[in-house]
Amino acid sequence: MVEWLDQLYLDGFTKRAAKHIKEKVEKEKLQYPVFCVSLAFNPDNLLDIINVNELLFPYYKKQTCYILGLASSRRQAMIMAAAILTKLYRETGSLDVRSFYQKKFQGVFSSKNTKEE
Repeated sequence: MVEWLDQLYLDGFTKRAAKHIKEKVEKEKLQYPVFCVSLAFNPDNLLDIINVNELLFPYYKKQTCYILGLASSRRQAMIMAAAILTKLYRETGSLDVRSFYQKKFQGVFSSKNTKEE
């Protein structure tokens, strides 16, 4: 299952195609190389960068994936992840990504939906 941040982080290409990309993900269709920045599945990590097509794998269908941003390349996704963490640190003074975005996902985020168990 995929949960989308209301105000996704987007780059130039994904800003124009965000709705289309999200629809294709929801319909489980392959698409051009687009990368997701998501909350990490491993609780020891901060963020994951994954190809959007990986969301079609059975592993990701069994988990809830909380998407924070969409990028047109892995490099753009790394830049986006750095920007997300920089903004978080400036606003909160910590890198507790899960706690910060828990409020943003309002009710859909819970510890039972993540791999932390």
